[in-house]
Amino acid sequence: MDLMSSLLEIPENVFHEHLPILIGQLQELRHISARLNDRNREYMDKDIDYRTQNESLRSLILYIENVELDRLLLIFLLMINVHVVELNGTIDFDINYLLELERNYTSFRYMNYKLLSLSVLYIIGLIFFLNGFLLTRRVILQNTIGTIPLSVPIEFNQVILIVIDALRYDFIKPNNSSISNNYLNQMPFIKELLETQSKQSVLLKLIADPPTTTLQRLKALTTGTLPTFIDVSYNFIGYEIEEDNILNQLKNIPYQRNISLLGDDTWLALYSNIKFKHLHVYSSFDVHDLDTVDNGILEHLWAVMEDTRHEQLSFIVAHFLGVDHCGHRYGPYHIEMKRKLNQMNDVIRNITLSFNKSNSPSLLMVIGDHGMTQQGDHGGDELNEIETAMFIYTNKPNYFSLSEQSEKSVSQIDLVPTLSWFLHTLIPFSSLGMMIVDIIPLEQRYSAMKLNFEQIEIYLQHTSFTLSLSDKLQELRANLRTIFISFDRERNLTAIENLFKEFKFELQTHCRRQWSTFNIFRIIIGLFLMVLSCLLFVWIYLKLFTMSINYGNIIFNVILALMYCMISFSNSFIINEAMCLNFLLQTIVLISKMKILQKFLLSFLLFLTRTFLICREEQQPYCIDPIWLVSKFSDTSDYFLPLMSAIAWLIILFITCNYSYFLPYISYAAVVGYWLNIPHTLSIFYLSILIQICVVLLKPNHFDRLIYSILIFVVGYRFSFVIFLQYFIYYIIFNDNHRSYSLILSILADYFFYATGHQPVLSQIRWTAAFPTINSSMNIYLSLIVNSLFVRGIFILVETFSGQILNIIFIRKMLQKKYHEELLRNILIIDCFKLMITSFSVFILRRHLMLWKIFCPRFLFQLVGLFIKWLFALLTLKLEI
Repeated sequence: MDLMSSLLEIPENVFHEHLPILIGQLQELRHISARLNDRNREYMDKDIDYRTQNESLRSLILYIENVELDRLLLIFLLMINVHVVELNGTIDFDINYLLELERNYTSFRYMNYKLLSLSVLYIIGLIFFLNGFLLTRRVILQNTIGTIPLSVPIEFNQVILIVIDALRYDFIKPNNSSISNNYLNQMPFIKELLETQSKQSVLLKLIADPPTTTLQRLKALTTGTLPTFIDVSYNFIGYEIEEDNILNQLKNIPYQRNISLLGDDTWLALYSNIKFKHLHVYSSFDVHDLDTVDNGILEHLWAVMEDTRHEQLSFIVAHFLGVDHCGHRYGPYHIEMKRKLNQMNDVIRNITLSFNKSNSPSLLMVIGDHGMTQQGDHGGDELNEIETAMFIYTNKPNYFSLSEQSEKSVSQIDLVPTLSWFLHTLIPFSSLGMMIVDIIPLEQRYSAMKLNFEQIEIYLQHTSFTLSLSDKLQELRANLRTIFISFDRERNLTAIENLFKEFKFELQTHCRRQWSTFNIFRIIIGLFLMVLSCLLFVWIYLKLFTMSINYGNIIFNVILALMYCMISFSNSFIINEAMCLNFLLQTIVLISKMKILQKFLLSFLLFLTRTFLICREEQQPYCIDPIWLVSKFSDTSDYFLPLMSAIAWLIILFITCNYSYFLPYISYAAVVGYWLNIPHTLSIFYLSILIQICVVLLKPNHFDRLIYSILIFVVGYRFSFVIFLQYFIYYIIFNDNHRSYSLILSILADYFFYATGHQPVLSQIRWTAAFPTINSSMNIYLSLIVNSLFVRGIFILVETFSGQILNIIFIRKMLQKKYHEELLRNILIIDCFKLMITSFSVFILRRHLMLWKIFCPRFLFQLVGLFIKWLFALLTLKLEI
C-alpha cells in the first residue's frame, strides 16, 4: 500500500483524542504488526481486543493492516505533529523524539500524583497566609484580684439583667414620627418611665462590635474584650470562656451574691464552671420557635425573683430569644414582631412594679446583644446590626443625674465595668471597657473612675511587651495616673471626667488598630508558596500538552481571567460583582464560536437568572429586592410558587435520576408536601435522607441523588427556579462542539453563588436551611440527629454553595467520561489562581477602610467555596458517579 494514500485514508482524529493511550501502547503495536500480513481477520480482531481494549487503536489497525511497522510509526509521528526530516530524498522519522514521547507518557501517568503534591504545597501556603492575615488575640488567663474599697457602698441587693436578643435600638426608642409599623413604639412603657421617672430610668444607645453573633456578643458583654477575627485560647475546650469575666468575679468575691440563669442555653455552654442557684435554660437552635424559651423564662422568673429577694444579694440573668427568632423567621415588619415586643414591654412593666413594691434596692438592666437588618438577619457590621439598646431602671429615687437628655451612645464593652460597679465586684482583668460615668451618682464617680483606671493600668503593664501605646495615649495615661494614683484631686470632677472619656476613646481606638497588625512574614511566605504551586501547575500542563495546545485560545482565556481577577481589587466591583459576572458571561457567549441559536438561548437564560440576584446593603436604596423573593412570610393560601417549583424539580429529577431508584422522588414528594404545609412530611424527608446516606455507603454511585434530595429542601421553592435554569445553561454549553469549558465553568460556579440569592456577607447567610419550621411532632431520636450541629452545618454549606456543588455534578452528568478528569483539574487550577489573586488583593488592601466589611468576607466565601469544590471533585471522581 502506498504510504501517502495510507496517510490520507486515516481519519484526522484517530490519534489526537487518545494520544496518551496510543503512546503507551507502542509495545502492543510492535507485537500486532507482526501479524499484519495474516489474512485471518477474525483472529486479528480477537488479538487486538484482547491486548488493547481500545477502539481507536483497533480502528488504526484495521486501516493499516498491510503497512509495515516502520511506516506505521511514521504515520503515527506525522499525525501527532512530530518533526519529520528528509534524508537523501526519502522520508524518515526521528526515533529519539518518539522515545521522548514515551517518557512524557510516563510523566502523564504520574501527573495526578504531581498535582496532588502541588495541591498540598498550595494548602500549606494558604495556611501560612491565613495564619498571618486572620488577626488573633491570645487569651490572658489571669484574674483581677483584690477587694472593693470599704468606702464604696453596696448599692443594690438585687440586680436583674434582661438580654433581649436582637433588640435593635429603634425597637425600644420612643418615636414621635407619624410612621406606624410593627416594630416602632411597641414598647410604650419605656417612654412612660423616661418621662415620669427620669431620675430612675436611663436609655442609651449601645454600639456592638462586629461580628454581631450572639456567642461573640455574650463574650464581650461579660469579659469586656474587643473582638479580633479569631480569638486563640491556650486550650480549646468547647465554647467555655476561660478569660476573667463578671460571673467569675461574682463567684470569687468574699461575700455571697447568688447567680440565677434563665433562657438561652448558650450561657451554660460559656460558663459551665459557674454554680447557679436557679437554672432554667432552653435550646436556642429552633429559630422558628418564637415562644418556648420566652414562655419558659416567664414561667419561672417571678418565683426566682421572689426567692432571691429574701436573700441578701442576688444577680439574675434572663435571656429572651423571641424577638431574634421572629426576625429570622418573618423579619421586623411582621405582625409577630409587634406581639413579641409587646410581650417584652409587659415583662419590663411587671419587673418594675415588683421593684416598687419591694423595700430592697434593686436595679433592672435591659440590653440587646445586637440588632438586626431590615430582613431580620445579623452577623455583619451594618448599622442596624450594631446599634442596640441599654435601658436601666432602679427603685432608688433620684439615682441618675444625666448632664444632658440628648441621645447618648456608648460602646457595648463599657457595660462590663459599669455592671461590675453596680454588682459591687471587681472589673474582669482583660476588660477594655470604661465606666459609663454619666449613669453613676456624682459623689461616686471619682471612686468608680479610679477603680476602672487601676484595672486598666494593671492590664496595660501586663501587655506592655505586645501592645505598644502612642505618645498621646501615654500622655493621657500619665495624667490620669497622677490624678488617681497620686490622689491629685485639685482638678474639678468635670475636667477629670473629660480626661477619662478622652483616654477611653483613644485606648479603645488604639487597641482596635493595634490588633489589626498582620504578620507580614507569614503572609509573604504563604503567598510565595501559593504562587510557586500555581506556576508549577502551569509548567507541568504546558510540558505535557505542548503539541495540542491552542495558544490563541489560551491568550483569550488569560485576558478574560485577568478581567475577572481585577474585581478583587475594587470594592465597587465587589459590591456589584453579580452583575459584573453576568456581563462577563454574556460577553463570552457573544464572542464564542457557538451557533446563533445556542448563543440566543444562553443569553436569554442568563438574563432570566438576574431576577434572583439579591442586593447588598451598600447598593440600597438604588437596588431593591423583589418582595416575593426575600419575604420570610407569605399567604399560606398562595401555593403558586411552591407548585411551579415542584414542577421544575420534577423535570430535573426525570432527566437526571433513574426511575428505578425511587428514594429521591420520596424526598421530593415530602419536601413539596412540606411547602404545602402538610403535616409529618418533614419527618418523612429526614428519614428518606438517612436511608439514602446508608445506600450511598453501600453503593457510592448514588451520591449525586443524595445531593439532589438535600438541595430540593435547603434551596427552598423560591430559588429552585435558578437550579432549573442552571441545569439547561450547562446542558447547552456541553452540547457545543468546542471544548474550551474550563474558564466559563469556573465563572459560572461563582455566578450561581449570587444567582441563588447569596452575597459574601455573614448577615445574608440563609439559616432557614438548617432551622426549618416544624409543622408536626418528630420522633425524639430522629430529632436528635437532625438537630445536631453537624447536620445543620452540612445543610447550610450545601445551600450556600449549591452553585459550586452543582458545577461539579453537572460536569459528571453531562460530559463524556473521558473528559472528566482533565476538565475538573483545569477548573480547580483556575480556582486556585483566583483565590491566589484574591489573597494578594486583601494583603495589598489590608489597610483599606472596607477590608473587613467587603474584601475579607469575599475572600473567606471564596476560600470555603474552593475547598467544597475540591471535596466534591474528589468524591465524584472516586465514586464514579
